[in-house]
Amino acid sequence: MKPEQQEIDRLRREVVRLKGGARYPNKATAFFAKVSFIAKHRGIWPVAWLCTALDVSRSGFHAWLGRSPSARSRTDEALAAKVRASLPLTGPLGEAAKP
Repeated sequence: MKPEQQEIDRLRREVVRLKGGARYPNKATAFFAKVSFIAKHRGIWPVAWLCTALDVSRSGFHAWLGRSPSARSRTDEALAAKVRASLPLTGPLGEAAKP
């Protein structure tokens, strides 16, 4: 392999490391961001308008709403609940609660 190609490969690995492992944002990530926004704001603006503005089909949004959480998100939520339960109670500014 040429030195130039080795340097390019090294820089690509560094970019991946700095981005936290994700090489490129994928379609699923973008779709999730859009439908989450629509779900959060559907009480303010009509769903049809939000879907058009964000280029999401209304049927795709409603299908996403009807899906059950993935196995990964259920596992993450269970772990988060365990972490919250194991942490000491804190005051309003994050300091430990006084006995």
